[in-house]
Amino acid sequence: MTKDIRKIVKEGYKKGDYVSHFRTNSQPNKIEKKFLNRLAGLVPRAAKILDFGCGIGIPFDKYLIGKSFKVTGIDITRKHIERAKENVPDAKFVEGDFSRMHLDNERFHAIIALYSVFHIPREEQQDLFQSVQNDDCSGQL
Repeated sequence: MTKDIRKIVKEGYKKGDYVSHFRTNSQPNKIEKKFLNRLAGLVPRAAKILDFGCGIGIPFDKYLIGKSFKVTGIDITRKHIERAKENVPDAKFVEGDFSRMHLDNERFHAIIALYSVFHIPREEQQDLFQSVQNDDCSGQL
């Protein structure tokens, strides 16, 4: 019997209390902040950034919005999306599986996936990376 990792992840987040266990700090930690600041230096001002597995929108999306970026977050869990919309009202949030989504050729300057890529089967990760590797981060996601 093959385990459906997507179902396991979705059900786990749906039933669990992710926020109180993993998102007690509304600011990125030192290493995360260093990564996000480096990203900010590589993209234009007000760049469009896509966040795979955005969770509740904090700390990463809130931090990027605070730096004047336009953020779109995708998460598989409805309750995370609802919370993200409350936490970061200036961002756009979409419920869905980031590895199987089509965003109608919407273009992004960068994609972040902090702590989320391992939520899809390992054998599909290479295809995900190849699908977003083009220069403008557009197309099928």
